[in-house]
Amino acid sequence: MTLSQYFNRRSFSLMASLKWFALVAMAFSIIFFFSGILDVILISISQNVEDVNYLTLAKSLGLEILLSFSLAGLWLLPFMVIAFFSRITAKLISLFIFTLSLLLNVLLIYYYYKTSVPLDQVIFMYSYKSIISVINISGGISFLGIASVVFVIFLFLALVYLLISKVQLSRISALIFGLILIASAATTNVYIVSPNAFKSEQQYYNNANKLIYFVKAVLHYRADYNETDITNIRALNAKWQQKEVTPKTYVNTIYPFLYIDDNSSTLAPFFNALPKGEKPDVVFVVVESLSNTLSGKYSPNHSFTPFFDSLAEQSLYWHNALSSSERTFGVLPTVLASLPPGKTGFMAYYKHYPHFYSLPLMLKANGYRTQMFYGGWIGFTHMDSFVHTCGIDSIYNNFVGYKKMPPVKDDFTWGYGDDVLFRASFPYVDNKKPYFSLYLTLSTHSPFSVNNQQQYIDKVDEALSDIKEGTYPYKYTLTHKKQLSTFFMFDNELRNFFREYKKRPEYNKTIFVITGDHKSALFYATNNLDKYHVPLVIFSPLLKKAQEFKGVVSHFDIMPSMVNLLEEKYGLKGSLYNEALGHELDTSTVFHSTQRLFFMRNNRNVDEYLYNDIVVAGNRLYRLHDSIKMEPIDNEQIKNKMQKEIKEYMHLQKRAVKSNTLFLPQKETGFLKKRK
Repeated sequence: MTLSQYFNRRSFSLMASLKWFALVAMAFSIIFFFSGILDVILISISQNVEDVNYLTLAKSLGLEILLSFSLAGLWLLPFMVIAFFSRITAKLISLFIFTLSLLLNVLLIYYYYKTSVPLDQVIFMYSYKSIISVINISGGISFLGIASVVFVIFLFLALVYLLISKVQLSRISALIFGLILIASAATTNVYIVSPNAFKSEQQYYNNANKLIYFVKAVLHYRADYNETDITNIRALNAKWQQKEVTPKTYVNTIYPFLYIDDNSSTLAPFFNALPKGEKPDVVFVVVESLSNTLSGKYSPNHSFTPFFDSLAEQSLYWHNALSSSERTFGVLPTVLASLPPGKTGFMAYYKHYPHFYSLPLMLKANGYRTQMFYGGWIGFTHMDSFVHTCGIDSIYNNFVGYKKMPPVKDDFTWGYGDDVLFRASFPYVDNKKPYFSLYLTLSTHSPFSVNNQQQYIDKVDEALSDIKEGTYPYKYTLTHKKQLSTFFMFDNELRNFFREYKKRPEYNKTIFVITGDHKSALFYATNNLDKYHVPLVIFSPLLKKAQEFKGVVSHFDIMPSMVNLLEEKYGLKGSLYNEALGHELDTSTVFHSTQRLFFMRNNRNVDEYLYNDIVVAGNRLYRLHDSIKMEPIDNEQIKNKMQKEIKEYMHLQKRAVKSNTLFLPQKETGFLKKRK
């Protein structure tokens, strides 16, 4: 064979490969487009029709075709190179890549349908065991999920076979289509929707292609971050300390958050004293997904927690309270120790926790017994390691003789519900010495299956009679009875909990702190901070009076406020120093905000930042109002400055956690040295 004949043969072979690729790319684009239609259908099913903008969805659906061309075009040149050496290998790899892309797209669409949040780099935040646990808790791999996967594979391969066997593509047509694919690949960013084009985050999620969203998030995620790249860490620390909204007496610029804890207690004036030598017992109840969207008199929908609402009327109640994170991984480090999250949440540093100060550690040093009650797997996100390091001696999560929650699938159950958690805890609460108890509830979490559920569904039916028919709250309640019934169940068990506590001799000197860990996924967030909006209640027979406050507070403020209350009012001894990010709880009865808060999302990004009453969220700026309402404002200079401060904060706090410069070793802190 001559050299000319060889290249002619190769040229013919490559043209045949291009024709084959063009037909397969057509099949891919068609299935990709129909996947987009599936996404729109599932959005219509799972979300309130009034909140779905079908015009923007239609535009985004049109972009799906161009986006599929882009994805195919990105693979065209590598395909041709491989085909030059082996057409079979090139075809097999191409079929695998196209099939995998379609499968991922459909699975990610289904994930969004179940969670209302597209999957991103959060997949790297959990261990394999944790991921399996989450899948089981969510009901396992459903028939619909398996059927979708099988159907997509069959449909794509059948369409490929049909096109290759029935369509005779000319050379010029193949060349033109190939050029279109390459041109689409070169302009891929044009077909990817931007969050700036939408009024709300939820609208952006609805319109974004779930595969592209996932790939971009994964590519931008850096598994190993080098905190040593800050060239002037002391200057950055000093800047952080100077920007403090409420002044603190910081110790030095080596420990960025360490300050002399000499603040007086804002809570002390609301409490009666105890006889000399007596110490109050402290009980924290952290409620899964308890939020203002479905609880309390300010709920824009309806309250499904009547007893909790009545308790709030007899308590110190903060209406404008905010959690620190979008999911449970952040609540315990924040509530118990007011700690920064590090890179992926403070509990993720379980192998090498830095020194830190916490409320349980302070109470233990004052002779308290410390214990935690939880009905689920305590190893999830390394909770067990953290709470033990935090100063909690005993964890109770296996209540022998009690009935677990109904199984989800194949006898898998999340654990013990709130009905067991509260009732089974009393035998373990020894009142012969002062104690701290932490309750972390579970029933109001997916899969929302509780014992005797029908009686609570009946309560939801009763609630429907109080909601205006035809409104969004009415329609949502009607279609989410099972989920909302679990809040009635929690509320009933909280009532029983207090009924039993009143029989205990230490009840009259017990301080109860109740809050939600984060906003419920039920009912949509109205803005970027609404997903952190939770109630905060402090109840005690020691209270002089009930009071509602409108100052903005956060979970970060609970630990320093409780430490100062117990020291000032009840004579407990504590450290001269604290590293708490929070401040004393704001007891203002009129709305105002003197906060500096950074919020960590489930994917461990920090995109929202509140400074005083100004909020930067993504690429937008807002002014905060009462009830966590947000008004868009336009100030490019302030927005850019606050976005820069987010980056500086993340550098600063990640380095402090990793380099163990949060808190001094105990022997150097003056620990248990009573404040003068």
